[in-house]
Amino acid sequence: MATNKVPDSAYMKNSEFENWSLQKKEEVNFVVPTISSKTAEAIKRELKGMNLKFKRIKMPTGGATTFEIPTADPNNPKILKELVGVILYHHPVNIFWKDKSLTNSQPDCFSLDGEKGIGNPGGKCSICPYNQFKSGAKACKNTRRIYIIIDRPFPYELNLPPTSLTNFMDYVTEYAGAGYLSYEIVTKISLQRVTNKKGIAYAKATFSMAGVLDERTKGEMAKMAQSIEVLSQQATVIVPSENEEEDENVVLDNFEEAPQNNDDDGLPF
Repeated sequence: MATNKVPDSAYMKNSEFENWSLQKKEEVNFVVPTISSKTAEAIKRELKGMNLKFKRIKMPTGGATTFEIPTADPNNPKILKELVGVILYHHPVNIFWKDKSLTNSQPDCFSLDGEKGIGNPGGKCSICPYNQFKSGAKACKNTRRIYIIIDRPFPYELNLPPTSLTNFMDYVTEYAGAGYLSYEIVTKISLQRVTNKKGIAYAKATFSMAGVLDERTKGEMAKMAQSIEVLSQQATVIVPSENEEEDENVVLDNFEEAPQNNDDDGLPF
């Protein structure tokens, strides 16, 4: 699909957005994919019950500030400095390994909603001792999974590491506070190089609004978002290939530590 400047027709003419001082409409290269009700329903029905795995956009390692978009050739991903698209759905993902040396294998416990753990110890995440802070860190790794449409009707998956959660929470607070849902706006995701006190460089994701969709496009995205929300809960625990790196970091932005490998590929599902 060719990419061009987002046409004004894709945006809702809304004075509330124009007066929103925290975010201003930006000039971006993005064409909103057309998603009919038939497409959304077909995806929901035909993929129901399958061991679904979305194509995953990699967070970079070593402080790099580019994203890798998967292509038909796994050895030749598309490199982008920023992602511009529509976030259809997002949800928390918690992961826990008793043995931290086995983080490239199936976890002992995981949660796809941040509320109920599946496995050992399982149960309610909010009261789980492994999901509590101790010396500024958690034994259970808290991440956020984003499903974003960029250049095709079916979304990509992007897993935000703990160090990017605060930026995302701030962004959600801003657009939700203005009365928008994630699939009603165009989002730009960039990367900021950060170095901790130990000299370890890593990348943080940053977020901004690039525009507001018109009412017709909002309706299309809403139906697709409903389908993706259902499909997102069909994620299967999959052991990654040997060349996938792990992200050992479980420390939030408020603390000094930062990941040496700030990559999401350690996620086994």
